[in-house]
Amino acid sequence: MLCKMKFMKLINNIVAGISFISLFSCNTTFIDKETTTSGHIKIYADESFAPIINAEVEAYKYSYPEATINQAFLPEDEAIQAFVKDTARVVFLTRELNSDEKKYFNSIKLEPKTTHIATDAIAFIVNPNNPDSLLSTFQINQIIQAKTSVWNKLGGKNKGNEAITLVFDQNNSSNIRYASENLKLNFKNKNIFAAGSNEKVIDYVSSHPFAIGVIGVNWVSDRDDTTTLNFTKKIKVVGISSQEHPSTELDYFQPFQAYIAQGIYPFTRKLYLISIEPKTGLGTGLSAYISSDIGQKIILKSGLLPATAPIRIVKFHKQE
Repeated sequence: MLCKMKFMKLINNIVAGISFISLFSCNTTFIDKETTTSGHIKIYADESFAPIINAEVEAYKYSYPEATINQAFLPEDEAIQAFVKDTARVVFLTRELNSDEKKYFNSIKLEPKTTHIATDAIAFIVNPNNPDSLLSTFQINQIIQAKTSVWNKLGGKNKGNEAITLVFDQNNSSNIRYASENLKLNFKNKNIFAAGSNEKVIDYVSSHPFAIGVIGVNWVSDRDDTTTLNFTKKIKVVGISSQEHPSTELDYFQPFQAYIAQGIYPFTRKLYLISIEPKTGLGTGLSAYISSDIGQKIILKSGLLPATAPIRIVKFHKQE
């Protein structure tokens, strides 16, 4: 009887072992089903880049219908937190990871891969009825730092004594961070607030003559997109001059690709795709696609400056 019990126990252990191996094999098969062109991932990005990221993702899914990509748009700080908490394997940022973030990923044996995919710009927008649609970097700094809070104090064409309302998208967004780090944004300004999104900034400025909005240029740069065309009908994109006292309108430049490429437009920033994958997967495929010729052409069409694709600049010379 004892021998029989030992024999049955041995049989049960073997069956359990086989079941475990089968279960592990099934899970491994499931994991290995993801490739660079199929599977499921979630990606995060600042809402400033929703138009270009949506365009890239839709093009990728059209080419690879077995790929499921869910994009979530958050303020940049929240996108980074989600990325660190491993709720996403791909994030789009306007900065590289800092030393603490890199140290964290190294501690869990992951090596983030950072790819520069485009150069973006901060655009300043005003109401169509505002005569001051040309501003110098000096005037922009005066507004951002709350050193000038009334339109007629700028020394421009607007002679009204109305307060300048400064409108951003969201708290902790990439636009807020840019203005804070590069332009010394004064958060004590009582006439500054967050509208909730880049689109809401456009809507607010279109209905408030004395507001100036700060948005990602991607929202108004694609001249072939009907949504962008509707936006540009509602507002004016401010021309910026790096000279403190510009002499003519030719000294001002809007955030067009050529001016970004030549460094003439002053308020630019890089856009990075950062991925963490323990093995080659869908995130790797998406990164390679956006960096490829076709992905960079999508960026070119959107109005941003591609990181690798060449841009053709044509200069016209006035004939004597």
